[in-house]
Amino acid sequence: MTTTAKHTPGPWHMGAGNGEGFIFADEGRMRMESGGTTLHAICKLNTDWNEEEDAANGRLMVASPALLGACR
Repeated sequence: MTTTAKHTPGPWHMGAGNGEGFIFADEGRMRMESGGTTLHAICKLNTDWNEEEDAANGRLMVASPALLGACR
């Protein structure tokens, strides 16, 4: 059985500053603005549960494209 994955290609990274709490793909840069590049998140992290667990979940999601590659 062959399946074709449909997802945003990696690498992914967790946002910082104004993007904190979101995960972005390097290919997520959509348009330029006067202050720099506007990034469009691929997902928003739940950051109001447990700070340590939320950060661990974010790191796991960011690693997903590399983990998929390693499994293949």
